[in-house]
Amino acid sequence: LLLYLYLCFSLYSFKGVGARQNVAIQVTVDFLNVCTSVAFFYMFLVLDMPSVATAATPDRNKGFRKNFSIIVGISFVIFLVSSLGRFRPGTYELGVYLSGIFAAISMAYVFGRLDSHYMNVPRWMLAPLYLYAAIQVIGPIVVNYSGQIPDKYHTLFFGAVLMLKVYLFFVMTYWLQNGSFEEYFNTGSNYIEGRNPKETPSEV
Repeated sequence: LLLYLYLCFSLYSFKGVGARQNVAIQVTVDFLNVCTSVAFFYMFLVLDMPSVATAATPDRNKGFRKNFSIIVGISFVIFLVSSLGRFRPGTYELGVYLSGIFAAISMAYVFGRLDSHYMNVPRWMLAPLYLYAAIQVIGPIVVNYSGQIPDKYHTLFFGAVLMLKVYLFFVMTYWLQNGSFEEYFNTGSNYIEGRNPKETPSEV
């Protein structure tokens, strides 16, 4: 859905149709940004703390559930304020940019975890991802002032975002398949259980 949305934005910009002219498009952008933020924060929490309860420790994921509930609550408030900013920009001007900032923070958290040495991820592969996080802050500004930005730059922006989304999909798929995430999870589990971080579950 996100890929389709940004493909449409790129085509609309190429044809000279600004997103600023359609409040529904603006609110849709904010909604998808918030949903993306929730997904990234969920991923971060999974990488950062125990997220699965066990028979021996049924409250093992209590902190995870609490923190995720807080994230969902914050996301709802940000979407509400951001939507008000779209309908009444003079009164809630700051709200227009909250969804982009929130998305950037969520991505930075996750990409920072991917920077772990236990992931064995080449550093050059992370640079486009950090760029992708930074672009989130600019996104709402581009949408809000699309009528004042030359069409070619508007198209270039959304085209770049689309390519970075595709890049993110492929690199995440690659890391899932090559065992990078499995190694990270094994290391984290060993730290939590007090085992040698280099051990694998089959060795203990």
